[in-house]
Amino acid sequence: SSRANNDFVVTNEELIPTISLDKIEGIDLFGALILTSQSDLLSILKNGESTLHKTLLIDIAITDDVLYDGQMGEAEIIDLVTSLGFSFYSVVPSDNSTQLAQKSFLFIPNSLRLTKIGDDEFKVLENILKILYKISFFE
Repeated sequence: SSRANNDFVVTNEELIPTISLDKIEGIDLFGALILTSQSDLLSILKNGESTLHKTLLIDIAITDDVLYDGQMGEAEIIDLVTSLGFSFYSVVPSDNSTQLAQKSFLFIPNSLRLTKIGDDEFKVLENILKILYKISFFE
């Protein structure tokens, strides 16, 4: 893209092939699914409902500024992800001031789904929170 009048102008568009989350094979458990609010979250998550049942944490990097048409806002993101069996868990500030994202929203399986995961999966979730985010699950 080029810049004109302090706004970005699209000078070239390329179709980038993607794969549906549900077409990924051979993975029994997704510890963390990390996305950005700049992604087509609605399409990604709606085309990955089976995969989401095997996912312990969703991390969505959020920008305070709307960067493109159709970018979901914070409330829309929370509504979408909670409608897919997750609970909003925490906001984590970005540790890199050069990134566009100022924070990440973390989602974990909702209380019903948490009661159905095994001890090993629960330990994986605890370790992800502790190692990646410096969060104790019971804080």
